[in-house]
Amino acid sequence: MKLTSENLQSLVKKQSEAERREYVAGLLDIYAGDWKHALDDELRALFLPQTYEKLALRADTSINVLKQAADQIACVYSRKTTRTVDGNTEPFEVFADLDMAFDGADKKTFVCQETFVRPLYDETRQLLTVDILTPDSAWALPAPLDPLGLSFLMYQKGDHFVVWTAENYAVYDKDFHLIRDPENPDNLNPFGVIPWVCIHNAYPSDGQVFHEGESEQLRQATMTTGVQKTDLNHIQHLQSFKQLVGIGLDDEEKMQKMADPSSMLTIDNPGASVSVLDMQADLKMHLDSVLQASAVTLNQLGIRPEMTRGTLSAQSGYALTIQLHNLERQWEQRRNLWRLFEQRFYDVARSVWFFFTGDELPAGKVQVDYQPLGPGANLAEEVATYNLAVQGKLISRKRAMETLWNMTADEADAELAQIQAEEVALIGPLLPVVGLDDGDA
Repeated sequence: MKLTSENLQSLVKKQSEAERREYVAGLLDIYAGDWKHALDDELRALFLPQTYEKLALRADTSINVLKQAADQIACVYSRKTTRTVDGNTEPFEVFADLDMAFDGADKKTFVCQETFVRPLYDETRQLLTVDILTPDSAWALPAPLDPLGLSFLMYQKGDHFVVWTAENYAVYDKDFHLIRDPENPDNLNPFGVIPWVCIHNAYPSDGQVFHEGESEQLRQATMTTGVQKTDLNHIQHLQSFKQLVGIGLDDEEKMQKMADPSSMLTIDNPGASVSVLDMQADLKMHLDSVLQASAVTLNQLGIRPEMTRGTLSAQSGYALTIQLHNLERQWEQRRNLWRLFEQRFYDVARSVWFFFTGDELPAGKVQVDYQPLGPGANLAEEVATYNLAVQGKLISRKRAMETLWNMTADEADAELAQIQAEEVALIGPLLPVVGLDDGDA
């Protein structure tokens, strides 16, 4: 796309782009827990005005299916990772807080389907940090032959629009007038590459950058659960009160007096009567229905239905691993995707680091080792298994101790020596020493 004010302005005002950005902003609101206004719109659309007025007072956003799914699935950076370039960890000493930044980017990617990250040079600390950009303030075009690459990126920063291509870097004001930079009069890209990496929730095989529609299932599930929980609150409120019922009363004034127990009420109609209507509902059944509705959606994503209630039925680590097999599979898919993104991020960071410092980070293959995220293994089961392996001479005691207790080789040697010393100390003397003297022969 040719970079002209007219083309950029046309892209921003394009109806489909405006709808995409608004939709993504709504997804981010839901994840942040700030979606009562969206639930209010949903209630207003579903119910008659008189019903809506009653329900709106008890709108409930306490069950957030989208956030629960994001936090359960997009968590591959929740534990410390190890990064190397061709086996060397030193290149990553110039990066700050990568795990924390990528954890936030991963969750936003799950919610929006895409985010953008770039390395920023912190001159004060002389470190590279991470900047995160969400699609609600961005416009992008894919690279022609690179599914993960970009040929154009523009984003809004305050009242300005920032534009990047591999060749150019430019800033426009809110009316799309180019802001001239005396130090860069030709608006050239100082890095030679777009310094942003597009993070996708799934590998983009369709040649598109944005896929926000793939979050619709979770958005709908969250809204539906919010409506159902609001309705449950309304039912619970109604059944907390009893309703007076007058039969054969045609005097409105007397009917109003019925609500005041301190007033005297006379009834002329001998066939009239007054009774109490006690409205009851099966609240437990309604609550189960709400939880079941959200559990179905989460179960399709590999999240066990019991986790919606905050419990799991399995007890041992092995049983939990079987239950969470689908979730484990999704975690591994995310790790594989992020290994691609980490390599691209490092390659861009090399250009940024060289531009600001004049020093070069070594080129090479980035290896990222992630820690397991599954349920903790049952320690008694593990000890019993390794004990059998040692007795069967399938593994050494030293290797078992290193694995079980996460010991180094030296720590395991010291522990084995201590165990041996204690065993020797517990062995009794081979010959009795009490009662013997020098004269005994």
